[in-house]
Amino acid sequence: MELIIKIFLTVVVIGVIFFSVVSLIWLWQSQIDIKETGRQLLNTPKKSMDWVATRDDKKIYQEGKIVGTICGEVTESDNQIIFKEICNTEQLNKSEPIEYKRDKLKIVSIGGISGEKNVVSLERATSKKSIITDVVCEKIK
Repeated sequence: MELIIKIFLTVVVIGVIFFSVVSLIWLWQSQIDIKETGRQLLNTPKKSMDWVATRDDKKIYQEGKIVGTICGEVTESDNQIIFKEICNTEQLNKSEPIEYKRDKLKIVSIGGISGEKNVVSLERATSKKSIITDVVCEKIK
């Protein structure tokens, strides 16, 4: 009986360790921008946690800086991502790769470009600027 209890406890401990490691790996790969965090840690060490750079799933980035906000739906496939609408793209360099979540993308085509659009909803009124629509991107390996 003692052997069964020891085996059971060993399996439980190994399971907890395994799921902790898997969770930690997922956190580092999907939620924390390691490159930008390292750059901020080396350039401006602070006492608070402001040096941890995270990625917003509703933003696109170039060189760690936000260059657009995803305003429409996103369609993902194996090697292609299509953005219905991206707003606030004043800083976007369309010829350079963009970063979305943990993917690096190349813009293949843009359906349309417009300057400004006012959106009124029950909660609030917002203004969208520098809008690009139907953006087809290819994943870069």
